[in-house]
Amino acid sequence: MTGEVTMDSDKCLERLFRYASEYKFRDFSDRFAELAPQFPAEALRDAHLIAAQIKLFAADETLLDDLEKIAEIEGPPRFPCLSECWLPDSPNRFIVFKKTRGAVRDFLQNLPRVEELLSRWYAEAGASMARQVRSEVLYFSGAFEEARRLAEKQLEKSRERRADAIPAQYVRFRCCLAMGLGEEAEACMLDMIRMARVHPECLGPYRVVRDWANLTTGWSGDTPRFCEVPDGGAQPVLEDRLAAIRTGISRLSPLEEPFVEYAEREYGEAYTVRQYYMDIFHALYWFQVGDPGQAEAHFMRAYQISVASDLVMPFVEYGSQIIPLLRHIEGGSTVCSQEWIARIRSLAEGYEQSLHEYRG
Repeated sequence: MTGEVTMDSDKCLERLFRYASEYKFRDFSDRFAELAPQFPAEALRDAHLIAAQIKLFAADETLLDDLEKIAEIEGPPRFPCLSECWLPDSPNRFIVFKKTRGAVRDFLQNLPRVEELLSRWYAEAGASMARQVRSEVLYFSGAFEEARRLAEKQLEKSRERRADAIPAQYVRFRCCLAMGLGEEAEACMLDMIRMARVHPECLGPYRVVRDWANLTTGWSGDTPRFCEVPDGGAQPVLEDRLAAIRTGISRLSPLEEPFVEYAEREYGEAYTVRQYYMDIFHALYWFQVGDPGQAEAHFMRAYQISVASDLVMPFVEYGSQIIPLLRHIEGGSTVCSQEWIARIRSLAEGYEQSLHEYRG
């Protein structure tokens, strides 16, 4: 290829990187498809590296195809790892995924190799991107031991990148809480508080994860989780968090929106972690106010996602608040796996006990 064409490819690469760093993923995809056939090997490598990083946070398992295509091309990448541009404003790096059965499993299985390849070009910055997402998917799947181990490794590796340490510590916190390790969970939270006080770059990420924790499960301890009802039973307290949940969980953050838009455009059948939490919350809410039809509709949408993806923790994090709804589903005409119900009930009961000890 001539020097003139190479110079042109350099300018095109700069434009592609700018599109990606500024979250203009439609422009990136359109331009990449147009230019890729004309690129020399090194330019093609850099273009595929950019594409793979976008796909990582959109949970698109085809990111491994991009990386394998360029695995044999030597030399440092021309541009820095995009994690330096994409600073998190979300409690999760895993924010959107395919609803189709097995898609999340395939994505998860690809992540160790993705981590290996990204680390080849971007060292720890690249490995950290894949490791963080992998630890979150494992947590949501109920694989607490493995998720905790990865989070601890992530935390150790990210001490120099302190803003990345907050999401890593949050995964560790969630795993410890799910495993009944209340003192260790408290130590994780205290460490996040300490980092936020000492390092200004940690304050924003800490506020995000703290708000999410308070909204989803009331870990702040400001309100009771249950109230007594006239028949002598107990009913979950949800109304106190209704407005906050709808505004704090349902709305995508500004930096999540471009990845969700990418997923909806590129592979369809996209579903967000936020929508997952909202469907479960609405199922609980409508069941509590006496509208079983609405409750069952929202429940079945979330249940089908759980079965297809094996992501269970958005249900489990409600603890005992989810048990009455599970009993209703179990005793009704809705077709639902008894094995799945038993798993959620067992995990939720253990989680409630852990949550009680943590709040106590």
